[in-house]
Amino acid sequence: MIIGRRTLLALAGTAALGAPGALRAQAQPPRTMRLGVLGDSMSAPLAVVFQLLRERGWEIGRNLIIESRWAEGDLTRLPALARELVVAQVDVIYASGDLAAAAAAQASTAIPVVMHGLAPVELGLAKSLARPGGNVTGVTYEADAEAGKKIDLLRAMRPGLQRIGIIYRDDLPVTQVYYARWKASADRVGITLIKLPAPITVADLDATLAAAARERVQVIEFAFNPALRGTGWQRIAAWAAQHQVLTSAATGHSGDSMLAFGPNPMHFYGLVLDQIDRVLRGARPADLPIQQPSLFDTVIHKRQIQAIGLTVPTVVLLQATEVIE
Repeated sequence: MIIGRRTLLALAGTAALGAPGALRAQAQPPRTMRLGVLGDSMSAPLAVVFQLLRERGWEIGRNLIIESRWAEGDLTRLPALARELVVAQVDVIYASGDLAAAAAAQASTAIPVVMHGLAPVELGLAKSLARPGGNVTGVTYEADAEAGKKIDLLRAMRPGLQRIGIIYRDDLPVTQVYYARWKASADRVGITLIKLPAPITVADLDATLAAAARERVQVIEFAFNPALRGTGWQRIAAWAAQHQVLTSAATGHSGDSMLAFGPNPMHFYGLVLDQIDRVLRGARPADLPIQQPSLFDTVIHKRQIQAIGLTVPTVVLLQATEVIE
């Protein structure tokens, strides 16, 4: 999940004012702990995350030491980076994404892992959401409900919707799980779901958009793709306007895609931080249920939608948490 500028400012404000409820400072930790952070890239603003941890009594350099490892776009590095964290003798690993969690779990079955991602059960990282049973817990996206809800929104915005292109990578099992969930929801309403090659870099967009044009898709679902920030989304917007294709993405791309739907980032990372805090204080991941978000955002980019000749229906505007004019 990529956090946008508006969310970053909101998170910073929450931290500065003192977060309510679960984010209030707790009893001081019993000893200094070492937290390993593992992921593809710095997808969450760590300064804000650390500030929120401070609200719970953790202070970097006093009772919390951070060891960060980032793959920087090369996912094949994750296993080696996870082993580095094991050698560094961290007490807990915070894994950003399913692949990072899998690498951490493979590197050690003893070090607790707090993850956020899509499919901990399907990928064998947990026996169930209610009782993970191993050394991995955390927060997962409520993907089944999310896919169905987003398809409903897209159908309302694009009457007669029949063909949705979805970004897909054959080499990533998590993408296969994501596609299967979307296909189940699409099949229920008679929509054809079409696999499009995932752009790893902005340069790969030519192949993605060429396939979308060839398949005559009416919507492209980009999901989570940090490679498309900035110039990537500018190219997508220009292509979509020319071909009259609706673009959709996960929350956090809300300033770029025509529709963004997904967990509210403040709510989501609050759940993640709660899990990290519990495990740092001694909770066993095996017995700590993997949480699912209950608060979702719907962001509409009205100007881009109008640029492809569509009007946002009132029923969608009433559900929007943010409308970008």
